Amino acid sequence: MNGKTLGLLAAGAMTAASAASGGVVATGGSVTRIYNDYIHTFTESGTFTVVKPGTVQVLVVGGGGGGGYCQHAGGGGGGGGVVTQELAVAAGEYAVVVGAGGLGGTDNNATTTLDGGPSSVFGITANGGGGGGNY
Repeated sequence: MNGKTLGLLAAGAMTAASAASGGVVATGGSVTRIYNDYIHTFTESGTFTVVKPGTVQVLVVGGGGGGGYCQHAGGGGGGGGVVTQELAVAAGEYAVVVGAGGLGGTDNNATTTLDGGPSSVFGITANGGGGGGNY
């Protein structure tokens, strides 16, 4: 794929986009073309490979928190998010870590509700959402 990579998302998913008009050439994730942009989406950890360096935009979202247990429990928190625009990347392989969603509560013990896991790429990390409360 040729083009300027416009976006990269790691979030409980991760995405990057390449424009067909020139710029960054990259592989990795599930690739979708929207007009002249290629979106690289990661829903699990993997590798984003930059073949031709350039500038990218990055969106990283952590995994959502698990919901609480019982009829009066709180819902889990959504994942945290970070948006970075115009990040210069060199040719090479970059590890993409996609944070898992937290497990929901299984009893009245609040320790069974888990936070979502952090997601990261290019040294940018988004924390996961907090687990819901129990009653």
